[in-house]
Amino acid sequence: MKWLNALAIFLQFASFWLVAPEIIGEKTLSRISLALKKMISNLSLIFMVMLIAFYAIFFAARGIITGMEASQNSITQSEMNKYYIQVSISTVIYAVFMVFYKRSGNGGTQKFQLLWLKSI
Repeated sequence: MKWLNALAIFLQFASFWLVAPEIIGEKTLSRISLALKKMISNLSLIFMVMLIAFYAIFFAARGIITGMEASQNSITQSEMNKYYIQVSISTVIYAVFMVFYKRSGNGGTQKFQLLWLKSI
């Protein structure tokens, strides 16, 4: 909860500078506005990169931990099946998400229209 409070304080501080153009000047305000528009238009790409990075890091770490446990202790077949099922389900969810993302015609840098939410 502290991080949310810190984010709110930072956003309040940043919004002060956007509301007071006489302090930072018209040119600086227009450059900041243009940069914010670019960042918001690329928000879907940033979201996709974060999603892919989380997916890769989580399952790489999970695979390493499972492998280390299997090398130190004997691992049962049911534990391996549980791991395979977890990886399979998450991979199917990821693949379906990517198919709907590509089907929406966005393919990377355009706005992400969340077509997969409309289909639910």
